Amino acid sequence: MSATEKLTVKEKIGYSLGDAASHIVFDSSVAILAYFYTDIYGLPPAVMGTMFLLVRLLDAITDPIMGAIADATSSRWGRFRPWLLAICGPFAVSCVLVYTIPSFSDSGKVVYAVAAYIFMTLMYTAINIPYCSLGAALTSDPRENLSLQSWRFAITPLGGALGTACILPLADYLYPQDRASGIQMAMAIFGVIGCLMFIICFATTKERVQPIKEENLNVVRDVKILFRNEQWRILSIYNFMMLVAVVIRGGAVVYYVNTVLRQGSTIISLFMLGGMIASMLGSALAQPLGSRFCKIKLSFWINLLNAGLGIVCFWLPVQYWLIPLVAHF
Repeated sequence: MSATEKLTVKEKIGYSLGDAASHIVFDSSVAILAYFYTDIYGLPPAVMGTMFLLVRLLDAITDPIMGAIADATSSRWGRFRPWLLAICGPFAVSCVLVYTIPSFSDSGKVVYAVAAYIFMTLMYTAINIPYCSLGAALTSDPRENLSLQSWRFAITPLGGALGTACILPLADYLYPQDRASGIQMAMAIFGVIGCLMFIICFATTKERVQPIKEENLNVVRDVKILFRNEQWRILSIYNFMMLVAVVIRGGAVVYYVNTVLRQGSTIISLFMLGGMIASMLGSALAQPLGSRFCKIKLSFWINLLNAGLGIVCFWLPVQYWLIPLVAHF
């Protein structure tokens, strides 16, 4: 089968469902995990923050290791597709374990929370790294690859929207008097949905591009070359700070709506859904705006506007919650 063969719409949709599956869990975790651990689980904020930091540092180690393992995989299904099938089940289970409150002592609950969160992060790495590599293995045709990624970026936000906008309303619907059990059951449902989507992704795709054997690979040398590149360092710091801002802002939504605006799960869902819709619109506008304006200046002014809206919302009376909602959008 040719590596430049035209991909079918079925395969493009199937591939895109894999990323949507990841975002069902990832986006909902960014949105409510901090709130769950502090307000429901009872984890001290300092312990939770330390746990998040340590796991992110662990990510920096496990991501390249998983990439190397996936590249070295050889099976009748290819290098990357087998991981989708093998890990989707454990990944779904890990999502439920993270939102489970055990009947342990305070110290035991801390140990459990750390272990469950590490397990979920490892499962996310084990399935998401091969998935991200799978796209390049489906076709070597640049036009087909661009079309494939366009389908992916159009479908992926649907998973994020499901995870963020529906998690708390679904939890309250399932267990009106017990939000802890409601969140656990909602995540179990999302885990099953995500698992099925990964299976569809596995079943509808086929790896056609054969790996090119690289000789004289020197990881230490390559890393040194990267760090000597000033532009790469600037972009790395910029992307890191952007990710920090996104995670902090996303994680603060539940606290902000509950504590400052004194609103319930419906308004929380509106905030989260608004953010997802804005992300979809931003992705659609990125290419035309980037083609017309300087990308550096565009990024600067958009981030300045974003920061300005956040500052304005800080001084608003709480009854004007619609304005922060628009600003969050």
